[in-house]
Amino acid sequence: MTFLYPSVLWLLSLIILPILIHLFSFKRKKTIYFSSLTFLKVVEHQNKSTKNFRNILLLLIRIFIFIFLVLAFAQPIKKNEFHADIKSTSIYVDNSFSMSKVGPEGELLSQAKEKAKQLISQAKQGSKFKILTNENNSNKILILSQSEAIESIDKIEYYSIPLPLSNIINSYKKNSLTNEQLFVFSDFQKNTTDLKKIKPDTSLLFTTIKLSPSDNNNIYIDSSWFSTPLHVKGKNSELNIRIQNTNAQDLKNIELTIELKNVKRKLFIDLPSSKQKIVSFKYVETASDFNKGTITINDINCSFDNSYFFSYKIMEKVPILIINGQNQSENIKKVYELDDFYTYKEIDQRSFNESHLSGNQLIVLNGVTEVSSAFSSNINNSLQKGKSVIILPGVVKETQLQSWNNFMNSLNLPIFTGVTETGNLIESINFEADFFKPIFEKDPKKLNLNAIKTSYSYNKRSNYIPLITLQNKSSLYLKNFNRNVYLFTSSLDKEYSNFSSNALFSSILLRTAELSINENANSYIIGNNTLLKLNKNTKSEQPIHIENKSSDFIPQFQLKNNLIYITLNGSDLLNSLKAGNYTINQNKENINELAINYNRKESISTYLSDDQLNIELKRLNKKNSNVLNINNSLSPLKIELKKHTEYWKQFLLFALTLVLIEMVFIRFWKHKIIKPQS
Repeated sequence: MTFLYPSVLWLLSLIILPILIHLFSFKRKKTIYFSSLTFLKVVEHQNKSTKNFRNILLLLIRIFIFIFLVLAFAQPIKKNEFHADIKSTSIYVDNSFSMSKVGPEGELLSQAKEKAKQLISQAKQGSKFKILTNENNSNKILILSQSEAIESIDKIEYYSIPLPLSNIINSYKKNSLTNEQLFVFSDFQKNTTDLKKIKPDTSLLFTTIKLSPSDNNNIYIDSSWFSTPLHVKGKNSELNIRIQNTNAQDLKNIELTIELKNVKRKLFIDLPSSKQKIVSFKYVETASDFNKGTITINDINCSFDNSYFFSYKIMEKVPILIINGQNQSENIKKVYELDDFYTYKEIDQRSFNESHLSGNQLIVLNGVTEVSSAFSSNINNSLQKGKSVIILPGVVKETQLQSWNNFMNSLNLPIFTGVTETGNLIESINFEADFFKPIFEKDPKKLNLNAIKTSYSYNKRSNYIPLITLQNKSSLYLKNFNRNVYLFTSSLDKEYSNFSSNALFSSILLRTAELSINENANSYIIGNNTLLKLNKNTKSEQPIHIENKSSDFIPQFQLKNNLIYITLNGSDLLNSLKAGNYTINQNKENINELAINYNRKESISTYLSDDQLNIELKRLNKKNSNVLNINNSLSPLKIELKKHTEYWKQFLLFALTLVLIEMVFIRFWKHKIIKPQS
């Protein structure tokens, strides 16, 4: 313990005065004549002992009153090891979308800003502050005066990218001083409050100010997708919408609005409590080139996730290149002749060159057996450009196996080791794969699957998706896990199979062609690491513009293989992007469309309790952590920015207590004279 005003302690030397007064305060003696002093001496001795004891007690009480008063004016303090030298005060205001919910004093973000400004106003004149938010770069945090800090807080707006609290604090700590005081204003949502990833630090004082919404319920549009990626003018499209209800009770007749070009529909749906529901919406495609849409649901508790945006390209034709090898099958072109949406071109492998690949979306290797290094390189380049490849081998001889396996290895596909004539009956179809879902509404009970006589054995790899499996547990038709390349592990030659005459053969060829439409996603999430390929071959280096009615900004882009790739990252871009539909233009020409949505991570309304927060903070800093919950109080936030614990009030209280004791003592303990007995 120490004192703020130690110079006052010299007054303790004056304590000698009451002691001296007590010692030298003698009354004048008075002579009394009395016939006998025998009994009087006894009485006088008893009265004198009682009087001395009483006076000593009064002296001690007055001495302690004097001591406590002097100590109170000297202002005793206990310097905390941490608080003794706080060098900086920082305030973090969580400006994520979860703070848009309404609390007892309005939106949580507005409430947090007001409380933070109250905190700054309470500080001593000349105090310095650091203001942290979700978009702050730790290297750009400025030291601000009180007025500058309040002005900075007034400018805080919602930030669309949810960040873990550990990222913010760990980044801040890298550039912080020792002995810093950090106030954290947040709702402490479980999805983003990962305090376990913050290392314990005794040099940082955590004070958390917890804000909670009045209503934790929320309904939101989680995602949307199409049953098929194929969109053709005049044909049906089916839009699927996943809606989440976090309410504890069922909801009835919730209005859902779906709006596209030339289509607007309102649906009224029932949502079960604490569950999700998928709503399907079918319509006829009437747009040309591109279509875009907005899905909206009404929810007053939280608005950032009430809308979902999407866009897609309307296809006119799917161009297919069939490269015929030595063991070609005539049935392939017959399949694609079934629908005039598919256009194909046939060439012989011996006359193939790189120029044939241009403009084609799907490449079918029909009965190919020999593969040159140049041919292998061209196929790989096509895959890198987003094209799809189906490999239907011919009868690969042992002398051709080496070049064939080099080709397979370059595509990261299984390597053939020979042929097998056993266990070639088709055992199962992977109905769980997205590949087959639009083909079969439910698992068929009976299929004519006895179509394979001989198949290629191969070394097993884990980097492919089995689509059709034989009884010998090998995959007859498979897809590479990361690339749009498909492999048939038998041959369409009659010596190997009659699979080309099976209805399943037509289904997988048409479905593969359908999936070869390698368009961009229907929507993108702000903040995800995204590289967007544009639907345009160009060598132009003119800037790309992403535009809608309220925004126009230029993203970074790069040219690769005459294709434009733009990135949706970068601090300037992220600060400019809002959820919505955009057009992508170059030289005033619309080359693509883009739909952007906010991350739904913060739509889940679950929060850390006070007890959970306390446990985590004690782990970070057992002595210097504190949790304040201000959700049930409308009074101003009162947090003192102290550097020590003060005790002057306690000493003053002790002195006043002793004064009262002295008054009672003097009033009720009067000196009584003992009279002699006769």
